[in-house]
Amino acid sequence: METTRLAEEQANDPQQRNRLWWDRMPMTYFDWSAADRLPKTADDFAEIRECLFGNSPFLREQFDFSWIDGLDTLDLGCGSGVLSYALAKAGGRVTALDLSESAVRIAKGMAAEFGLPITVMRGDAERLPFAGESFDYV
Repeated sequence: METTRLAEEQANDPQQRNRLWWDRMPMTYFDWSAADRLPKTADDFAEIRECLFGNSPFLREQFDFSWIDGLDTLDLGCGSGVLSYALAKAGGRVTALDLSESAVRIAKGMAAEFGLPITVMRGDAERLPFAGESFDYV
């Protein structure tokens, strides 16, 4: 971790520093000071989902995921893949994109754990690797 922190501090490019920070501190909703913040079990992934949806009244009570069914959907900045999970469960054809390799590993783990057909890839939201109008919903 110290090597990553040193590389982060020495990076000249702001986006590189951003990527290195998220690689070191992936978005898992676990304790930010925990030494190991990576989910390992289905229960860990369920805890991530509960944290996000439990703390977001809009997503929990107002956002209707059902209309995503059959749409090509991009989860931009997917983090742990928890929204990718919800979109795929609702029938969306989901591509999940994140800047950090840590997020890609976690989101792929989430998809595999629950058998969801989510395409997960690393990429920069400032330089999307897709043609215009590739998605119905972002």
